[in-house]
Amino acid sequence: MKVDLSKVTVTTDKEKFSYAAGLDMANSIMQFKDELTLQAFFAGFEATIVGRDTKLTPEQGKEAIEKTIAAVRAKDAAKKDSLNQIIKVAGEKFLAENAKRPEVKTTASGLQYEILKDSTGFELIGVGDSPAIEDEITVHYSGTTIDGKEFDSSYKRGEPATFGVNRVIPGWIEGLQLMKTGGHFKFYIPQNLAYGEQGAGRDIPPFSALIFDVELLGLSKTVAPEEPAKK
Repeated sequence: MKVDLSKVTVTTDKEKFSYAAGLDMANSIMQFKDELTLQAFFAGFEATIVGRDTKLTPEQGKEAIEKTIAAVRAKDAAKKDSLNQIIKVAGEKFLAENAKRPEVKTTASGLQYEILKDSTGFELIGVGDSPAIEDEITVHYSGTTIDGKEFDSSYKRGEPATFGVNRVIPGWIEGLQLMKTGGHFKFYIPQNLAYGEQGAGRDIPPFSALIFDVELLGLSKTVAPEEPAKK
């Protein structure tokens, strides 16, 4: 007789332990759920629990598990490679179209930048010196992927960020050196000048082109150490 497992009671300590053990085992193999035949799974489980002869030797069981794990990993790797290629091509297409806009400038490295304007139409290029790579700068910024998903924002944190120019991704390093204090730029950064094939956490997949809105609020010029006096 087929048992309706949804109707099984879980009230005694023994039932609770049994149910929890089943949950734990299921969670441990969840990534292989599409490879499971539940009837065969329960048959193997029961045979082990009650001590019945199994239909596979330990060696055959190990071989079956290793074969399936290898197949699943290969499938996952192929899927990841395909997704990475889609993201990379999407970024390239976006930047190619973006470069056609007259307000966007493209450097030799492939970095694209746009000088934003105030409400009167005045370009916010800033004044004074541009940061050098050894300088420290203070900025307000926000960052998004090309589909508009925001992954970071000093505006939302309610305070600007201060860091060394040489402590950021290559696209920022180059872009910051084009700005002056008070400048407000938009950087369109190719994946190879951002986080490349590594990506950054869950919010920035590998090969992502990125967009940053950046206001340079101030900079601290590094003072070169004095040379010792010659005797």
